[in-house]
Amino acid sequence: MSNLKEIEKLREQKGKEQEALDLISKAMNETKTENDMESLAKLNWEASLVHQHLVMNEKSSDSPDEEIIQKETAEMEKAALEAHKIIQENNLERLEATSHRFLGRVCTYKGDHIKAQEEYEKSIELIEKMENKEQLLELNGFLATTLLVNGKINEGVNLALKTFEEFQTSDIGKQLKGKDYYVWAVWRSGIISRMVFAMKEAGVDIEKEKWEVLLDTCESFLNDPEKEIWGNFQFRLDEIKKAREILNS
Repeated sequence: MSNLKEIEKLREQKGKEQEALDLISKAMNETKTENDMESLAKLNWEASLVHQHLVMNEKSSDSPDEEIIQKETAEMEKAALEAHKIIQENNLERLEATSHRFLGRVCTYKGDHIKAQEEYEKSIELIEKMENKEQLLELNGFLATTLLVNGKINEGVNLALKTFEEFQTSDIGKQLKGKDYYVWAVWRSGIISRMVFAMKEAGVDIEKEKWEVLLDTCESFLNDPEKEIWGNFQFRLDEIKKAREILNS
């Protein structure tokens, strides 16, 4: 689909959310006319991501509005469920793993961490059967925080730290970094800020200095990228700022 890349770039720019949603809506009408179900499913994922970013924006603000968070989370869920429905009805098996990833994110944002763990594990199971396994890094990062909130604290922390290093040291991590530095950096940096949020939610004692160093590392490769990037890191930098506030509270 010709304008999918344009949509991807736009949704990664903070403040361009409505513009991205308008472009997605226009593209959806085109795909329905062309009966392009795979593109329609992906466009629903794009919409889900934009609404997730709106939730992230609100959560990172000084005075988060719970009504806005709930509204945007509901829109995020609606789009992810529509994508999953399209995938199932049209036997788009190659998209199923990513669909469970999106459903897992919805469950996480809704606070249903048991269901979120099931979705992430299903996605991981499917990705492990695929030739391209790069998304395992992102999924293991999501799973780590979910395990922690579900009471498996050591398992969650160990998986988070292991996955954070694998972005830099594993073959699939190096491959992703070389192919798409932006995605590599967003996926890798998200692990640390989410773990800080998860530890706060779970009431776990946080080793402040340890996690501050890890946040420093994230900021270093976000603020000084080694390669040309196609997106904007502001969503993640705002999350890191919020994580620092938690560490210093």
